[in-house]
Amino acid sequence: MLDEAGSPVHIYTEDGFRIQRRLAGHNPNVHPHGVLLDLRDVGVLFKSEDSATPFTVYPQAGLVTAGHIQADGLVAPYLPLLQELNSKVRVPLDDNNMDADDPDMATDVPIIGISCQAYNAVMHNTRGRCAQHHDAQRGLVTAALAGGFARTISNTRTARILQTQCKNRLPHLEFKQKIANNNDHPLDCSLRFENTFVIHMDRLNPVYHDGGFVSYIAFAF
Repeated sequence: MLDEAGSPVHIYTEDGFRIQRRLAGHNPNVHPHGVLLDLRDVGVLFKSEDSATPFTVYPQAGLVTAGHIQADGLVAPYLPLLQELNSKVRVPLDDNNMDADDPDMATDVPIIGISCQAYNAVMHNTRGRCAQHHDAQRGLVTAALAGGFARTISNTRTARILQTQCKNRLPHLEFKQKIANNNDHPLDCSLRFENTFVIHMDRLNPVYHDGGFVSYIAFAF
């Protein structure tokens, strides 16, 4: 896998795409932590020769340069893969669907990548029990303290509920419990990369009009 200089020896598919064949090493005695993206360089993933895909970054825990992303399209390295797949599964070209300006491609492609996101799976563990918001975002302690100035019966009742929640367990202790990691219940800290596609069935070759093909796309990307 390495040459004499210690650099990886790359191998490629017949279509010219590099095959990843090395796994990251880790110390089994160190508890896993959430993998985050380096937001300083993430922009290169969304730049192609023709355009740049809009994306948004979400730094985590005040780290500024590390966090999650969402984009209104796919990362640039996926675009040639998707183009190659579309050329193989689309309705065969004829005089009715041929593009005069580009005779090798029809006007409409069957599979369109519309968005993607990358985030750490640990986020699923740290959400609030009854809401999408995380405990640290709910302002539980602030609301409980403000409840001391409640004037109405309804607000007083709400304040007591919040104060009871704080008495049972403060938000930072709740968060610590949620990210606890042990051998019986290992915490999923993997970095998830999710792509969203729209498949126009009427633009697909009829031989691919089945659920197995959709599963193939999900596996490929």
